[in-house]
Amino acid sequence: MSRVHASILLLLSLSAPLTWGQKMAKATEQRIISYAKALDVSKLDPSLSSQRLDQWLRFGPAHLDTVTWEMNGCDLKPDFSNPNYVEPLCAKVRFKRGNCWGWAIITVGTFRNGISGQPHLEYIFATVGSNYDHTPESSKLLDLPRLLEETSSLLRP
Repeated sequence: MSRVHASILLLLSLSAPLTWGQKMAKATEQRIISYAKALDVSKLDPSLSSQRLDQWLRFGPAHLDTVTWEMNGCDLKPDFSNPNYVEPLCAKVRFKRGNCWGWAIITVGTFRNGISGQPHLEYIFATVGSNYDHTPESSKLLDLPRLLEETSSLLRP
């Protein structure tokens, strides 16, 4: 066998596990997103009536124009120096309504154990343009419509 053929075989054998790993990561992300979309808002904020989170965001009091979902490490810097560190697993929900945009971080488990434990809303952040000064933030889902109103008022003279 020539060196070229051996090199090609080596490259092909190395790329196969990477492709499988990417497929697994994609499947895991889809599972996390599906789980987060289906969460009952009353589990994230007991003051709210039972409804799917994805429905509440689009058709509930927030009336968001666009919502995108992704798997996320909770926007935390991992502490790899701690041998007992377990990276949390979150769903990041990016949203937009008019000129306002922002995101919410929802803990759904850990990267080690997958979806586990009680889901928890870490925080909601809203802003307009690139204005990060005095941006409204909350840890209650019920506050999202108010945050959007406060943020949009920053545009008014």
